[in-house]
Amino acid sequence: MKPLRAALLGPRAAALALLIVSTSTCRPVSAPESSPVPVPVGSTSGAAVGSTSGAAPGSTLGAARDSVCATHDGGCPSSSHIVAPRRVRTGETRALWVVRTALTDSARIDRLVDDAAAHGINTLLVQVRGRADAYYDSSLEPRAESMDRARPGFDPLAHLIARAHARDLDVHAWIAVHLVWGLGPLPRDPQHLVLARPDLLAVPRAIAAELHGIDPFDARYLERLRAWTLAQDGRVEGLYTDPGHPEVRARVLEVSGELLSRYPLDGLHLDYIRYGSPEFSYSRRSLETFRRELQPQIAPGLAADLDARAQRNPLAWAEGLPEEYAAWRERQITDLVRALGRRRDEVRPQAALTAAVFADPLDARRGRFQDWPAWLANDWIDVVVPMAYTRDPSRFARLAQAAQQADASGGGRGAGAGAGAAERPATGVVEVGFGSESGEEPATGTAES
Repeated sequence: MKPLRAALLGPRAAALALLIVSTSTCRPVSAPESSPVPVPVGSTSGAAVGSTSGAAPGSTLGAARDSVCATHDGGCPSSSHIVAPRRVRTGETRALWVVRTALTDSARIDRLVDDAAAHGINTLLVQVRGRADAYYDSSLEPRAESMDRARPGFDPLAHLIARAHARDLDVHAWIAVHLVWGLGPLPRDPQHLVLARPDLLAVPRAIAAELHGIDPFDARYLERLRAWTLAQDGRVEGLYTDPGHPEVRARVLEVSGELLSRYPLDGLHLDYIRYGSPEFSYSRRSLETFRRELQPQIAPGLAADLDARAQRNPLAWAEGLPEEYAAWRERQITDLVRALGRRRDEVRPQAALTAAVFADPLDARRGRFQDWPAWLANDWIDVVVPMAYTRDPSRFARLAQAAQQADASGGGRGAGAGAGAAERPATGVVEVGFGSESGEEPATGTAES
């Protein structure tokens, strides 16, 4: 097995965040191949090179720095990841995240696409659902507040796809699945999910009993939930939807279907496809559904005891059956991934389905209920992007190796390693045992660390 080499370059490398993969990790599909894309400066033979945050002074890429990779799950401002489209390209896929704030102006989009093409990028992951809002023409989600500055009727996704496809760049729609609002002021649009459907929001364990007795449409419910979130000092990114609520799943499927049916997309990239933490979600709906599903599976005496305790404590079933409740939450995430795969197959089967996940498989399962090795092993998703963000090269190597081992146990279909950027430049090369069993050269990713 050949190693993955993550080269840590200095501050003058190109200033965009990359996702990189060797096509040897792709699942073959029938599709035309594109022409090879030039390898950026600093690469090694047969390998793709990622970007760092320090562009040459005065470069156009430097001016576009704030347009990429600022807000995906994990919070890296500039990262190198591995992702594989179902439409197999010649050589590596070299992709970058385009954050939603870059989409408000057509000239800015044009400049970003042209810069990406000039620097050897061949795939753009475009954040079109940032926080349950739309940076495209949607009949389901409200138009994003930052689009207020754009000209009326402007569809940034349509414009970007046309520009990118003309330059032979693939475009994947990047959506935040369960994180639906941040830590700032609440949405202005009363039709935004947070305001219109507070009953769909995830509830932390700490205030679950308190909120259990409040109608979700009572203003006190959202006020209390938001106050608790803000008091967590950044440990919680914002307001999440409850993965255990069937209407949440239906909405995500509708949004994904809308994107895949209305636009000639090359892929769908899932972000925040997880619970916020093990403290979520203890909403009334999740607790009631868990009880209803588990009650036939346990001894009648235990069920009666839990029901008696639930008269005093609405969390009795979840707290009395903690392992079962963890497995139930994991199943909510996995079922959504499977459903999204089916929707993709129905609507646009040639599109890739990828997801950003926590790098350590054990932490992903215990802390966020993401069983991504199972997603790969069962062919429910094409590729995962483990977020191996650290300044420590040895820790990066351990995370990458853990991802490789988890992927190999499921057949070795598609896991990479994401190298998160830090503020300071560094130089060097980290080698980890991560590559192709076929003997082909693995991808080489570079990122500031």
